[in-house]
Amino acid sequence: MARKVDHRPDGRPPDLLGRASLRERVSAMLRKDPAHEDYLRLLADDDLWALMQIRFSTELAEFTEQLGPAGAAAPDVEPHPPAPKGPEAPVSSKDQTVIREAMARALDTEPSRLADSDYERVTRLDLSYSPIESLDEVARLKNLETLKLTECKKLGSAEPLNQLTNLQSLDLRGTPINSAEPLKQLTNLQYLGLRGTQVSKAAIAELRETLPRVQIMT
Repeated sequence: MARKVDHRPDGRPPDLLGRASLRERVSAMLRKDPAHEDYLRLLADDDLWALMQIRFSTELAEFTEQLGPAGAAAPDVEPHPPAPKGPEAPVSSKDQTVIREAMARALDTEPSRLADSDYERVTRLDLSYSPIESLDEVARLKNLETLKLTECKKLGSAEPLNQLTNLQSLDLRGTPINSAEPLKQLTNLQYLGLRGTQVSKAAIAELRETLPRVQIMT
């Protein structure tokens, strides 16, 4: 049942003239477009019209907007921090596990027994056929002399290798490496396997000029 609407002393409902004026305007719209017919039915509802006369403060409007469509205050949600990008991206736990297992084999110990100081002890590392994707963790092995990455099909950039200046033997055969630029800084290199990589012939020729003592297998 519709709620009774208070009337003025003269018996007219509140703001009748304004309501009638609005009805006339909607009627004129109907003559142009019948799609506005629903507006007339809404204007005939006394309860709805009375609600339209209530003054709505700015403060109340802002608070209502915060409630959202469900009528409940939206919970405070802290924004997620941006994902790290570029060289600052952390090494994946999978890569770290693979590398530490290889380090443990090289040092004849268990991965759980490795300490930070062991990164300086490793001189040979074989990661061939592993699912390693990043070389960032390998770049910590500053005393590495031999590194095998044969058929590491998921390997990304070779950029971290430029930090391994003690490398003498590097096997990248069968990897998706496509740039030899980081390898130009490996002045102690004696052997380099590039067969089956994406490094161009021009880049290999340039590398031979930069590192003439290196035996490059292509």
